Amino acid sequence: MARKSFRIRPDSLGALTYKTNLSDWIDAVSTFQTYYTHLSSYCTKSLRAESQGMSSQCPMDQLTALLCTMETELTNLMQDLSQLDSCKQAYTREDFRKLAVHTQIINQLNERAQAMMALTASTPS
Repeated sequence: MARKSFRIRPDSLGALTYKTNLSDWIDAVSTFQTYYTHLSSYCTKSLRAESQGMSSQCPMDQLTALLCTMETELTNLMQDLSQLDSCKQAYTREDFRKLAVHTQIINQLNERAQAMMALTASTPS
């Protein structure tokens, strides 16, 4: 599966500090997990409802595509994290840059998930 391209703002990668990057990443991943859990549950319920002839206000093809993209990005993140040497005395600027890039991508997915959540809220479940 081809990796979706995301808009990364290189200017925002300037202040690469451990505390800021890690804190931003934790916040982004926490929100990501909340959205993913809600949307995947909604998707399962909606598919069951559609099989019983009920319709949804939320476009299921867009929802499933978003969930797949979220899963793919999580896999990419895990691959990058597994390549880090946990015994390092200090992480490099490149390590911080990768974390910042992943955080931006996760935040972009969170924005898309938030928009999709608005559609699920207007739909009876």
